[in-house]
Amino acid sequence: DPGLSLASIDVEAPLVFALNLSDLGRKSHILELLPAVEPLENHIRYVIAQGNWDGHFHIQQKEGLSYLHVGRKPAAPGTYLLEIVSVPLSRVRELPKPEAGKELDSVAGELGQALKMKLQLRLF
Repeated sequence: DPGLSLASIDVEAPLVFALNLSDLGRKSHILELLPAVEPLENHIRYVIAQGNWDGHFHIQQKEGLSYLHVGRKPAAPGTYLLEIVSVPLSRVRELPKPEAGKELDSVAGELGQALKMKLQLRLF
């Protein structure tokens, strides 16, 4: 579902995708990631923290969005368990100025915790 929100998903359990390898080109997006809080756009990077030992998958950042796609090394049919985490690119003081009437501390409070999610990719 293109409109699926992580706010309604248990990120402790793996998010399962079943994908046909013939439909996956190197530029096909398996997953798009965008920070939930607008001040974090272009200030968060997503990385594959675990499960990509053979380099079959890659996350690319462009214009505030991050995209998971297959890497240069072709993936074989099978099940892959990846863990994706968010990494801040800047400190809170480097974020855009808060909206009128908001203190910087309240913006920092909106930042929340780092994303840590598991994906199970079943490639056939």
